[in-house]
Amino acid sequence: MPKGGVQTNITFSWAGTNPSAWGPFSPGIPLTPVVQEPVRGFDFKPNINATLRPRAYEQFGFPALRAFANVELIRLAIETRKDQFERLDWQIKPVDNKKKGEDPRIVEVTKFWRKPDGVTPFATFLRQSLEDLLALDAPAFEKRRTRGGKLLGLEIVPGDTIHPMVDDTGRRPRGASDLAYQQVIKGVAWADLTNADLLYVPRNPRPNHLYGFGPVEQIIVTINTILRRQASQLAYFTEGNVPAGLLNAPDGWDARKIQELQQWFDDRISGNQGEQNKLIWGPAGSQYTAFKSAPVKDEFDEWLARIVAFAFSLPPTPFIRQMNRSTGETDQERALEEGLEPLKLWAKRWIDDVIQDEMGYADLEFAWAKEDSTSAKEQSEIDNADLRNGSKTIDEVRDARGEDPLPDGLGAKPLIYTASGAVTLESVINPPEPPEQVVVPAPGAEPAPGGKPVPANDETAPKPAKPAAAEKLAKIAPITAARPKARRAKVSLTKSLTKILAAEGDATAAAVEKALAKLGKAEEDPKISAARIADAIASGLSFDELLQIEQLIEDDLGDLAADSAKLAVDAFGIKPDEGLTNRVYDRAVAWVKERGAELVSVDGDESLVESTRNMMRSIIADGLEQNIGTDAIAEAIQESAAFSEDRATTIAQTEVAMANGAGKGAGWAEAQADGLVITKSWQTSNDDDTCDECLGNEAEGDIPLDQAFSSGDDFEPAHPRCSCVTTAEATDPADSADATDDES
Repeated sequence: MPKGGVQTNITFSWAGTNPSAWGPFSPGIPLTPVVQEPVRGFDFKPNINATLRPRAYEQFGFPALRAFANVELIRLAIETRKDQFERLDWQIKPVDNKKKGEDPRIVEVTKFWRKPDGVTPFATFLRQSLEDLLALDAPAFEKRRTRGGKLLGLEIVPGDTIHPMVDDTGRRPRGASDLAYQQVIKGVAWADLTNADLLYVPRNPRPNHLYGFGPVEQIIVTINTILRRQASQLAYFTEGNVPAGLLNAPDGWDARKIQELQQWFDDRISGNQGEQNKLIWGPAGSQYTAFKSAPVKDEFDEWLARIVAFAFSLPPTPFIRQMNRSTGETDQERALEEGLEPLKLWAKRWIDDVIQDEMGYADLEFAWAKEDSTSAKEQSEIDNADLRNGSKTIDEVRDARGEDPLPDGLGAKPLIYTASGAVTLESVINPPEPPEQVVVPAPGAEPAPGGKPVPANDETAPKPAKPAAAEKLAKIAPITAARPKARRAKVSLTKSLTKILAAEGDATAAAVEKALAKLGKAEEDPKISAARIADAIASGLSFDELLQIEQLIEDDLGDLAADSAKLAVDAFGIKPDEGLTNRVYDRAVAWVKERGAELVSVDGDESLVESTRNMMRSIIADGLEQNIGTDAIAEAIQESAAFSEDRATTIAQTEVAMANGAGKGAGWAEAQADGLVITKSWQTSNDDDTCDECLGNEAEGDIPLDQAFSSGDDFEPAHPRCSCVTTAEATDPADSADATDDES
């Protein structure tokens, strides 16, 4: 019973409150406990604390789990997880992320965790703890303290020597000085440990068990099967009696002649690599029959590998036959992310407990450093967009790259890049006051005091300054596909397209393989026959998986196009009413729906279905002409660029850019319909990869909104993976009229 409790007998009766308990087929009256006891959290075995063998009441003891963890596939999985953890970086930071400057406590805690036991680096320390976590789910750490009780370090204790205690409620004693654990060495109670002495952190405890449930214990049956499978495979090489083949002697040969030929054959080729590769003539009528080798590795081995990989959240790709490279890479990335995250959270939980409870720094926490999978080219595009729209300064980009800031503060201010050049963000938000207008009396009118009359026909008289409204409207930030919302849409679309293309690759390969089996042999002319067969098969492919792209485009890019349209309207300072907002949204969404249908149509230059069909037609024809076989053609289809992750990335980047451009165009069109005069211009990324087509668009300068650029495009992109952007300027018709009157 917990300390401080009071034990008393309680009796109660249901007779008065539940008269139906006596009726026919009633539930009956519950039995009265002999002694009312506290609720038990775990129904333990009697005298469990006196047991001198940890896991004594579990089906498998710690020695068995240690042995099972050393089976080849299991050991490879455990060591792989350790390797993945070792490459992770970490930091100690404030919980709220608001405190700036160097905190001496962070320096102290970081120093502690670099070598938690004072000797072993953190990465190696964590590898040791992961061994007991993955093999036993019983990681344990001794808390070493100074004489004053301050935490001095953590020492790893083998989890298979720790026997957790329970109180009479079945729960772990929680007091700082309560006996919570006992170390058992060689069947002897070795040391009593309190919660202040030991940190015991299994990741997967269960309410009806005293110990954790690790991945090794979860697949015991599979591990046993693997052991027996490996023993069978080993026997094939050590104790097998099946030869490579059998040579049948000609009719009429007796045993002596057969023995003589065998002896001659053995003397000539045994141990002689050169002779083994030569053609040997034999007696007429001799016939060789090869025995089919026993399968050393087949689908059953792959199935066992998949179970082990699933238990440890690892990709099974190293142990199975690869059908689609892009699918394998995607599975590997997903398994790495899904499998590491729970383990990272487990480590963070107990490390935070040490920092906040033991060290007393409740406002500090342990954090894993974020992994950046962005390529150098993608990061360059992001930096370029952030610089152009004023999100970052040049010095901030240089600092992120580890470079020094520009001298004299040249890169300290954010800039906005327009078609006419770069301007500071400050000048856009707070434009300079327009120049003071010159008051010009009408010709022949009385001059101001001290002035002279102006001749009626004087064309040299100064004209009023043009209002600055048109210039102010022109200074808007480019709306690019590198802003956060567009980048999220690209990531989401890339992942979805990768899965769709991989599934389509598998389905198409299976359909082509089936069709080739039905068609049989080709006609006499191999080229004509190959082209005819390829066209017949490709024309019959349905590409059902690709048809999902229509809805995918609508789901992932509808909001993006509408957001781009809204930003385009807001940039000109128009206060949209409900009608304008609805028109802008409807125009953007209509384009997205039309674009999705265009991508999966059965004809047209933009059809992904037809471009994929043409690629399949070429692969099938080439395979038939080269006579590589049905299996090789199917594998070539699955590994082709048509179903690759690179194609998914290209499609996603291009479609996001198109949705962004079309959305802006919808917003600008509504702004023009609202009374503004809109002109647009093409802006390249100014890098070495800029094509002549895009440079030609940029050279056109400002053109009317309704006019297409020289490439034939209304907005970006001009081609796949184009990183250009279209910008717009606006003038008020009244300002344009004033300017025309002035010129006249």
